[in-house]
Parts: sequence; C-alpha cells; structure tokens
Amino acid sequence: MSRIESISNPKKLLNQLLFAAAGSPEGRRGKNFNTSITQRRVSVAQYIYDYSPLEQLPAFRQFQRSLAKSYPYHV
Repeated sequence: MSRIESISNPKKLLNQLLFAAAGSPEGRRGKNFNTSITQRRVSVAQYIYDYSPLEQLPAFRQFQRSLAKSYPYHV
C-alpha cells in the first residue's frame, strides 16, 4: 500500500489507465472521452464496495476528513 502513496500524480495516472482501458480512442471518440473523464472517475468510485483498504492510507484519511468538513452529512 505504501507504493500507492508514492504516486506523484494519481489523478493523471488514473486518467491514463482509463484511457488505455477504453482502447486509447482517437479523433472525436478521444475528444469525447476526455470531456467525460470526470464522470468516468466517478464511475470507478461507484464500483468500490469496500473502502477499508484505502482507509489505511494517510492521504485517503485526509481526503475523508476534507470531504466531511466541506460536505457534512447529518443523519
């Protein structure tokens, strides 16, 4: 897990991996892919059922605290 923390630009890496998984589209398909990259990242998050492995990472815990502060959820 510590290797994950050493990735200098994880969002860029995720974008590259999503692009490769889509078959590296070119032309109009490539442009459309790039304009929908945010939604594609959200889709990846929706497939994660268990975030407990990520909760071991300090950066993810900080991300969770930041989200909770910016978007408090009250039951």
